[in-house]
Amino acid sequence: MIDPVALKSRAAALAGAVCLIWLVSLFGLYVHPGLTYDLALLPRRMDGLPGIVGMPFVHGSLHHLLANTVPLIILGGLLVARGAAYFLLVCAAIAVIGGLVLWLLGRDAAHVGASGVIFGIFGFLVTRALYERSLRSALVALAVIAFYGTMIFGVLPQGGHVSWEGHLFGLVAGIVVAGRVRHRPASGKRSTCLVAAARMTSDERVVIVDKDDVPIDIVPRSVMRAQGLRHRTTGIFVLGSDGRLFVQRRTETKDVYPGLLDLCAGGVVVAGESYEDSAVREAQEELGIVDTPLEPVFDVHFEDAAEGRPTTRHWCRVFLCHHDGPFTLQTEEVASGEFVAIPDILADDPAHYTPDSWDALRRLLASGARGVFTRETDDQQKDTLSEKLWYPSRVNAFHIVAFLFAAATLVLGIVVW
Repeated sequence: MIDPVALKSRAAALAGAVCLIWLVSLFGLYVHPGLTYDLALLPRRMDGLPGIVGMPFVHGSLHHLLANTVPLIILGGLLVARGAAYFLLVCAAIAVIGGLVLWLLGRDAAHVGASGVIFGIFGFLVTRALYERSLRSALVALAVIAFYGTMIFGVLPQGGHVSWEGHLFGLVAGIVVAGRVRHRPASGKRSTCLVAAARMTSDERVVIVDKDDVPIDIVPRSVMRAQGLRHRTTGIFVLGSDGRLFVQRRTETKDVYPGLLDLCAGGVVVAGESYEDSAVREAQEELGIVDTPLEPVFDVHFEDAAEGRPTTRHWCRVFLCHHDGPFTLQTEEVASGEFVAIPDILADDPAHYTPDSWDALRRLLASGARGVFTRETDDQQKDTLSEKLWYPSRVNAFHIVAFLFAAATLVLGIVVW
């Protein structure tokens, strides 16, 4: 399911970056030629320091600009799919790190163009597959190598007016950044700029949806709670390798269901986030889980209008996460937590648990989804669950390296042929 709010923010981030590069480059080429030199990176010169940031925004010719635009859109599109702020922060980090090394070690020349950032995105996307070890990341890396694998020759020393050092240091910067970031912006706390801005205040803005989960408004969280408006949430079931489920107790300061046991991590999806962005953020904030695949299972609508409790209506996307800990609990929201066997949970009083997570667990067990618990169906215990888990096969580092090596060999063979 594509979140139109997140899709618009990501498209705007990529389009805005490309348009800004075109505006500055054209202004330097045809209106004020001195701007190109002013923003060029000049190694080991104080007046060349602005080029560390300015170099990607100016180009030596219209052909140079056009040549960089296509790969920037394609590779940038693959990167921005992870989030608007993620894209901007990764590009900024590549530009600064690669530019700084180029300023220190580059040839004595005026270096211009966004190719260093493009090489950095290339290196980032390929390297992230090794860290994330997910099928999606591996497929992205293979596609990048298949279509742009010959870029690697651009880092080799060559004559003319090609800044091969900019390519090389940009590629290295992308690899370095890929090893440092998590699946979120570099702050490790927010998934988009809008989320960061909202969290700086005490009343973040959330997306309001209709009965079909179509966004219809964006309002402050306090308004959503006061009026019982339908919104979006995420629920993450954390399963240990022994088949037990991690159960957390909510703090008494929570605005909904304070003090109850919660079978899921997760929370409200704020404006500018997709379900996936929110799940990744919440997993890290609440439990300290990073770089662990979150498998979406199903979407469910929940409504609770019980007397004595505020009306709660939301669409929730449920995820599965396999993790044995240890966890870093967010003290503002999680009072304590422990792994509990599923049969013990089902034998307990449902009133001890948040009703939405209890409902989600029952749906999860009945869904027959891959990787979930199976039911014993003997006559004596039809409602008891086996404690065995079937884990779907996952792509490991060896598979990824093998695929990347095969793809690189294939591309190189075609080029040589």
